[in-house]
Amino acid sequence: AQGYESENFLYTLKHFPGIGKSKIDPHKEVSNVEDSKEILDAEDLPPFKKIISGHDNSKFMIMVGHLVYDALDPVNSASLSPAVMTRLLRDELGFQGVVITDDLEMGAIKNNTDLATLGVKMILAGGDIALICHNYESQQIVYNSILAAVKNGKIPEERINESVRRILKMKAHLQ
Repeated sequence: AQGYESENFLYTLKHFPGIGKSKIDPHKEVSNVEDSKEILDAEDLPPFKKIISGHDNSKFMIMVGHLVYDALDPVNSASLSPAVMTRLLRDELGFQGVVITDDLEMGAIKNNTDLATLGVKMILAGGDIALICHNYESQQIVYNSILAAVKNGKIPEERINESVRRILKMKAHLQ
């Protein structure tokens, strides 16, 4: 973090809340982490806690992975979980910067939910940027689903504005 910041680079911490305990490659399928919250606090979260508390949160993003953490939210992947992105990352750890998902075209997530639903769930869970790496058509689907959800009131416009403010604050460091 210090090295990136000394050179005015934006950087990303990943894969929140930890990916080392995955039993299955998330590029292919979803994996559950069965550890208790206490074990996650002791083993997986310390690097994130240290940088969140010790650095300007607008100078980096946190990428949320697609694993399911049974102790936090046994139903949703972390990248679609309000328990992970809002309650743990924002409320408990105090992160105020940009939250980006891992690629929504990965098997762990795309095999279980359609792309239009993924974008909306990610925003409602507390994410700011839906990462889609390989397919412009997929990007359009997610963008259009988020836009439609804002227009029909499912996603409040103020929720989008929160993300825009965080993104603009982060980008301001590049000038």
